[in-house]
Amino acid sequence: MKFLYVVIGAVLASIVWFAFGEMKEETESEKFAKVIFTGLVTESSVNDLISTIDEINQQYGDLEKIYLYIRSWGGNADAGDAAYWIIRSSRTPITTVNLAYVGSAASVMFCGGRERLSLEYGTFLLHPPALMVQEAPWTVDELRQMDEMINISAKFSTEAYKTCTSMPEEEIRAISYSENQRLVLTAEQAREKGLISGTVDGVIDTSISYVVSD
Repeated sequence: MKFLYVVIGAVLASIVWFAFGEMKEETESEKFAKVIFTGLVTESSVNDLISTIDEINQQYGDLEKIYLYIRSWGGNADAGDAAYWIIRSSRTPITTVNLAYVGSAASVMFCGGRERLSLEYGTFLLHPPALMVQEAPWTVDELRQMDEMINISAKFSTEAYKTCTSMPEEEIRAISYSENQRLVLTAEQAREKGLISGTVDGVIDTSISYVVSD
């Protein structure tokens, strides 16, 4: 009987060790996190993105990379500018990936990735920033202030596009200041412009996963 107890104990210990070993191996295999950002670029959605990136950096210090999948036609230019810096400054390197379409303020945000990729049929829109204002009589001073604000945004997008494309500065400035020079790019055209380094055929599988939406 004593021998039987010893055998049972050894078997249970082996099962526990095997399960623990599998759990440890699975945990150690998680080298990537993914964040899916969908909808408009707003102050609220970018604040959520900032919190998400901070949480990942604090809780998963051993990650090799964060994949940020973006599906957005844009939104608030200031929020897109802030997202650019947060993505670019992340302690864990962030790879931005065009999940379907990336445009306007979202394209500036996309530029923050240290590596930039796209799904095969992703579409990009690069164009000048715009101000959303109510119709009303405007004073000269108010018009001057709006002109200053739009120029600040255009200057930032120019500088951002310089960091993430191989386009000459003249072409970038034309895109940032003239709607007639807007660019709509396929993934292949974006690769030719240096906006992405290549394409991927799907979304990574990882248990460390977040969704941010407007």
